[in-house]
Amino acid sequence: MRLAANPCHPARRYPTSRLPLLVLACSLAGISAPACAQIAFQAQTALATGPSPYAVAVGDFNGDQLPDLAVTMQGNNRVYIYSGSASGAFSFAISYVVGSQPAAIIATDLNHDGFMDLAITNRQAATVSILLGHGNGTFNAAVAYAVGSLPIAIAVGSFNPDGYADLVTANSGDVCGPPFTPCGTVSLLRNVGDGTFYLGATLYPQVIPTGIATGVFTAGGDQDLVVTSYAGSQYSLYFGDGGGGFPTSQGPFATLSANAVVLADFNHDGSTDLAISRSDDGDVSVQRGNGNGTFQTAAYYSEGTSGSHPYSAAQGDFDGDGYADLVLANYSDNSVAVLRDRTVGNGGFDGALTFTGGLTLPSSVAVGDFNRDGKSDIVVVNSGADSLSVFLNVSVPTDRIFASGFEF
Repeated sequence: MRLAANPCHPARRYPTSRLPLLVLACSLAGISAPACAQIAFQAQTALATGPSPYAVAVGDFNGDQLPDLAVTMQGNNRVYIYSGSASGAFSFAISYVVGSQPAAIIATDLNHDGFMDLAITNRQAATVSILLGHGNGTFNAAVAYAVGSLPIAIAVGSFNPDGYADLVTANSGDVCGPPFTPCGTVSLLRNVGDGTFYLGATLYPQVIPTGIATGVFTAGGDQDLVVTSYAGSQYSLYFGDGGGGFPTSQGPFATLSANAVVLADFNHDGSTDLAISRSDDGDVSVQRGNGNGTFQTAAYYSEGTSGSHPYSAAQGDFDGDGYADLVLANYSDNSVAVLRDRTVGNGGFDGALTFTGGLTLPSSVAVGDFNRDGKSDIVVVNSGADSLSVFLNVSVPTDRIFASGFEF
């Protein structure tokens, strides 16, 4: 199955039978090729997983310079490792026991040995499991560290001068009181430097958090946090002091059914911007950063139907123009949407390419160059089908600006 996006006809779903017409659409209309560049993906055969897969992380775990996959399995409390190949195909390699109901997962170097490690939130166990990698595709047995109740999301950042990778989790089960009502917390796990951790600060956002991400929002260069809340329909900003604390915050700011959050400099002005999926509205709220901890008024971009529930989002340059595009996994309507960043410096997005083939309750999406052709590919976790779907990018990058300076 090959899926192509035509920016001259945005926000449409493209059945396979129409694809040859889409490829010819620009030339038949008398429009120059640079004006109607295509984004296209080639769907690969679905890859079977263990029971109830939930989230996926991408990294080179065996040192062959090819991306591999790590997937949390809630049905048997394991993480499955899949080895990549030059063709973009994956094969099961090994699995590891972690905690009860593993949810979010990230791949990063936690002990400064140059090898990729894994950190997993265990929702029912209220822990984070650390698997230190050996660089040959294998890992140490998981070591668990206590965090708040029902940790649902995780992010990595260096919050003090030691340069070590610390972790933060969004915990959706904690209560605050009196009157002891559900409010959620954010736990900071401080890295000793060798991939072992201790519990540092706890933040109290006063709402049940859903997503979390780290980035630099001010000119000071310290790592900051953004926390989203689906139930609270808002997001909050926490500003790091460079010493491991977050003494100041901004918000909460209202944005309906806030869920997944992605940070990138979408308009190339040197400041970090926010993109927050709005699950009940089927769109993305984009706030451009000013570089001083403040953000501009949100702009909204449709990525699906109302109630599509984009629970996961990632960024990647899918058309090769050097600007960060977005991909979102829509859990309720079994689709994935790609929003292309406009290359005119305003951080806006073209209408979404939405595709549905072979997806069943997609709960997680990630990006990597799986076949080493220089293009960003997509992997999706099908939580309702015990499988992974891989979409290889077969786009032909072209300029999207006319010689006169007008954008199509």
